[in-house]
Amino acid sequence: MEISHVWYPEEVEGWEHGTVVAEDEKMVTVTDADGDEHVFKRSAVFTFHEANMRVLQDMIGLPELHEATLLHNLRARYEQDQIYTYIGPMIVSVNPYQRLPIYGEELIPTYQSKPKEELPPHLFAIAQRAFHNLKTLNQSQSVVISGESGAGKTEATKVVLKFLTTVASSGSTAKDLASRILATNPVLESFGNAKTTRNNNSSRFGKFIKIAFDKSG
Repeated sequence: MEISHVWYPEEVEGWEHGTVVAEDEKMVTVTDADGDEHVFKRSAVFTFHEANMRVLQDMIGLPELHEATLLHNLRARYEQDQIYTYIGPMIVSVNPYQRLPIYGEELIPTYQSKPKEELPPHLFAIAQRAFHNLKTLNQSQSVVISGESGAGKTEATKVVLKFLTTVASSGSTAKDLASRILATNPVLESFGNAKTTRNNNSSRFGKFIKIAFDKSG
């Protein structure tokens, strides 16, 4: 089947979609929105479908999930000030480089009581699932937070800890527990942080934080 429209790599935007005007077994010639032609290896482009232009809060619903559709969806949501997007049980966050009013403790009961599908994607939902499984399955749970330098891993850790300490404790106890755990960060950072082109205080190591709960929380 001949390809009529494709996603092609673009230096500034990452990926753009254009029209195929010529092709053979190895190469594809594509025209962009301005009518300019570009030649790519067939392996360098992805088939374009209008259905993939939908902006979804869970990208598992995209007909095709590859780099072009993933980045398009993330960018579209970021432009709507939606920095979190699900991919099934995982969540992708894009650093907004500003403070957003979406981490108030008043939101925690909402993410405790409602299914994640009924609420905007949030780290609170990831933390809630881990805490719920801990209680119902009586098994240890893990939340893996990864990303490149400056992606916001430390801030994401703070959000998850805030949720867990709040739902497992009450009042000043929760705040005190969270602050005590986070107070270890400067100690850890003093052993291995460094300045990079993207972050003045980049961790050069992985962190492992273990929290133990008893039956009362």
